[in-house]
Amino acid sequence: MFIQLFGFNPPLNVVTYYQNAFSLTVSLLSFASLIWFPNIFNTVCKIIAVQLSVDILFATREYCIHHVIGLLALIPYFLFNMQDDISVYLIRQGIMIETSTIFYTLIFFLENAKYKSIAKTFLLSICRSAFLYTFVKYRLVDFYYQIVINPDCYQWYPQFDISYIPLVCKHASITGMFALNLYWFIIILKKTYKALCNPINRFEYGEYILQYTALGNSYIAYRVYSPYMGSRFHYYWFDIIGLSLVSITSYYYHRSNYESLLSNGDQFDCVDRSRLKPFIRDMMSIHMRVFLTLFTNMLAANRLTYWIYLSFIFNLLGAFNIKRVLTAMSDRKDKFTYGEIHHSHNQQLSIMGGVPIIMDTLYLIYNSDGLYLRCCNLTIIYLIVLVTAMKPFYKLNHTLVHILLLIQTYYICKTNVYVANIEGK
Repeated sequence: MFIQLFGFNPPLNVVTYYQNAFSLTVSLLSFASLIWFPNIFNTVCKIIAVQLSVDILFATREYCIHHVIGLLALIPYFLFNMQDDISVYLIRQGIMIETSTIFYTLIFFLENAKYKSIAKTFLLSICRSAFLYTFVKYRLVDFYYQIVINPDCYQWYPQFDISYIPLVCKHASITGMFALNLYWFIIILKKTYKALCNPINRFEYGEYILQYTALGNSYIAYRVYSPYMGSRFHYYWFDIIGLSLVSITSYYYHRSNYESLLSNGDQFDCVDRSRLKPFIRDMMSIHMRVFLTLFTNMLAANRLTYWIYLSFIFNLLGAFNIKRVLTAMSDRKDKFTYGEIHHSHNQQLSIMGGVPIIMDTLYLIYNSDGLYLRCCNLTIIYLIVLVTAMKPFYKLNHTLVHILLLIQTYYICKTNVYVANIEGK
């Protein structure tokens, strides 16, 4: 809390109580102004700005970020008197997402109520369900479709050309709020998974499924590309070949993991000589696939740039550096336990392999056009990073990553088709 910097250290329970009380009051007032009393909307916006400015002194890090994002949206609204339709629309949609805060704060007060009764349990269940519904609807679905991918929200007006502040604040608040909401959603998903799915939280279940998930990428790519492949040697085949290669190496790698889990449990050595080849081949094929996808995109866009050479070098270095590290670990007999492969021991490999992949994917998005596809691809990348870092599915987390990769494949293929059609091919 920033207030501690001034030597003031109030009891946390008291601070939390008043924070939730004020949040509930402001959220109810905001909801009322949006639904029943639109004439007090401007006044409510000022109240929200004051509440965010005061609460930021007491809030934890995540809520400080939330409050800063909210102020970035509200300050230009007042400073430049932005009463155009788009600005008012953005502010109204931004306030609408706080509907979930009503139920979040009610959950806090119900959980901290001293009495216990069937009514309390029932109300808690209702509030938790309502919170989840309103969070997904207003903070994710509606925010994405009505703001993030809505081209009208990115229009600009000549009267605001005197300063870049409104433009920067608008883009920062839109991007920042959606990114924060996705982060919070992953936390909710993690808690829900832990409560409901603990009986199936087993590595062997995940590895059995992972043997076959990569095959879905090849199928998705072929289904998306096939209507547009007029010739036998169409450039879309580069992407399909790369995905097919990953499907094969992924099958043998995860098959090896599955058999080792059944025979040795989750303490087997991933860099044991008998298991090293499938591991290395899978890592190297992933880099090959990423390069071929970028190559396909450039051919579709009819513009080969210098980045294709950098991509080749980066992916080649990444693949062979991973091979070097894994081989050296095996030679030194440094045990790389499977039970820890998705945790701290895997950070070095994730950085070496992940950086070239993320760079290529970002360039692919940059090299492409279209707001909808760009936003979809960026959102999927961000989700993959979040899921990889936060592990909401625990021992089945890699399965969730593969599911996101299936979605990513679909949108990347759609992007390649889109840029090809734009170029008139």
